[in-house]
Amino acid sequence: MTNMPSSMSESHQMHSVPGGRVVPDGLEVLVVDDEPTLRALVAEVLAGLGHHVATAADAPAAMRFLTARAFDVVVTDIRLPGGDGLSVFRLARREHPSTEVILMTAYGDVDEAVASIKEGALDYLTKPFELDEITTRIARVNERRAREITAVPSPDGAGPVALLERMRRCERECLLEALGRTGGRKAAAAQLLGISRKSLWKKMRQHGLSAHAAADRDSAPSK
Repeated sequence: MTNMPSSMSESHQMHSVPGGRVVPDGLEVLVVDDEPTLRALVAEVLAGLGHHVATAADAPAAMRFLTARAFDVVVTDIRLPGGDGLSVFRLARREHPSTEVILMTAYGDVDEAVASIKEGALDYLTKPFELDEITTRIARVNERRAREITAVPSPDGAGPVALLERMRRCERECLLEALGRTGGRKAAAAQLLGISRKSLWKKMRQHGLSAHAAADRDSAPSK
């Protein structure tokens, strides 16, 4: 379970299904709330169900996460320090259109939450809520993602989800090979791949390869 924006949760663990396709074991979830107890409780429950959870206590931290990588689901309070959950929701949908967003709201913010549904949010929860309300919604997303993968033709076919998964695996393998050839030096690996060091850093985070950066003592590139 990840608590700081500078640390990323590990990439999905995968298992095979008939036809050579792979299905993720759990979802990548970002939980955003300024209430430490609620934030930790939701994260702990979701992690216990096999999901890979990152947490943020305010809007800027959540936005840093979302500009660095994609999540399957974002669970965010509407009222946050340094911004609001609606801004987090819109950034998530803009940067990663497939990300599902669940909003947590007090009674006074229900109208805003309902309006967000029209903009593409998955659902909203009114505080206080039972934990099974959120785990049920996350489970539905996980089941739907699994169906999307298993419903397409095998990797030898032209199914878009299968092809996308193959592309992701190929990109990850290329990153690993470049890092291996250059002894983990990101600047050299980026040059070998023909991309900028900043792009390499972002791709490493997207694929959960930040641990491989340990061999490089340079700091993360500035924006």
